[in-house]
Amino acid sequence: MLPVDHEITSSTGGGHLFAKHRGWGSLANELRVHILQELDVTDLLSCTKVARVFKTLINDTPSLRYRLLLHAAGMRAGPRGGLSVLKRIALLEEYEKSWKAGNIPICQRPSGDYEAGGVFMTLGRDQCQLDVRRPASFFSGVPEKAWTINLSELPEQGNAEFDPSSRFAVDLAQDLLVLMELPVHDPEKYPKCYVLSLSGKGATHPLAARGEIYCGSSLGLSSPEANVEIVGDLVGCTVLGMDIYMSVYNWKTGIPLWFNSEWDGDFNEMAYHTRCHILDSTHVLKISKYDLTVYSMAANFGTSTTGELAWHLGMPALAEGFKATYRASYIQRPRETPDCSPHFECDPSVTVLVVKYDIYHESHRRQDRTMLIAVIPISTMLARARVPPTTPKISHGKTEEPSGLVSPSCPRGRAITSTLTRLGRVSSSPSLV
Repeated sequence: MLPVDHEITSSTGGGHLFAKHRGWGSLANELRVHILQELDVTDLLSCTKVARVFKTLINDTPSLRYRLLLHAAGMRAGPRGGLSVLKRIALLEEYEKSWKAGNIPICQRPSGDYEAGGVFMTLGRDQCQLDVRRPASFFSGVPEKAWTINLSELPEQGNAEFDPSSRFAVDLAQDLLVLMELPVHDPEKYPKCYVLSLSGKGATHPLAARGEIYCGSSLGLSSPEANVEIVGDLVGCTVLGMDIYMSVYNWKTGIPLWFNSEWDGDFNEMAYHTRCHILDSTHVLKISKYDLTVYSMAANFGTSTTGELAWHLGMPALAEGFKATYRASYIQRPRETPDCSPHFECDPSVTVLVVKYDIYHESHRRQDRTMLIAVIPISTMLARARVPPTTPKISHGKTEEPSGLVSPSCPRGRAITSTLTRLGRVSSSPSLV
């Protein structure tokens, strides 16, 4: 919390409104503010709805008002120092207005850039150099920063096929770049990830147990796709080839913690693409077809690396004749800024999973199409996964269960689990803060 100095102002008319009350009414405004500052932000919000005098006092006290604005925006305050609270409030309000009005400052960038985790990456034509750039943020005060990665010394780089739009992940706080190689020219080779240091310009990360992590089986004669993500010490990989292989490794120890695979027995080119997402250090989410499944991961590689089933969520049943195909999923975690002090930044505790499904009718697939967007807070899934075994879990196929996945901690909408939206009105990618 920022210092109280220069943040407390007198509540307009507050003195005479409280004058007839003993106890609270006899306290000076400074003491009332100190008491309110000890409240949880949700309790502070409740106070604004109890009485006009509380609302006036909170709105007239910048430090309290700032907490409410951060909560409503899904943000948290940056480090102390730098700008005053009043200036941070002004920037945060301007930031919120820009999103509502669609007036977002955009910097022109080369068409070859790809984005992931709040940074952009440009791969050279010869695939020997990788330029990574973190764009500046006008509102939060994050400066631009760039890194150049030399790929020419990677093993067998000459046969590698890098596609940075879906095969890399960056963790700036750990100076970490994970880059996946898909050997599409040699169907007998295995996909693998390189664990590199950003500041080392492409050298193996000094904390990595090994420079390479193998992910899955040989790709065969397929057009592979892949996804990589980093959560702390863990790296999650999904490889879509002749079959689907999902795995989670500890990149500092080299130990595999979880894996799962599927094979398309109908040779339907895996139309229902699956994906795995790391939720925290002990839980991983698997998305397959129309369902979500959370597994508990073992601390070390054992005899059962497929993990223990924590819960399974069957999405609501569709009307007769309608079908759904999985399109995409996102967990947009806040970008790390270890080298600077942002005025405010996204609050990791309100991170959500977004899953998109294409809904269509079998008889007229092109005319009647909608998109189902399921939005579920990560904190809700983890809380559900930690329920004792004696408590009933979410069972497959029940249409009433998603209502139980509403999180009271989600600030932008307390009743969001799934929303049907016409295809033309849905953004093709999640918003970046």
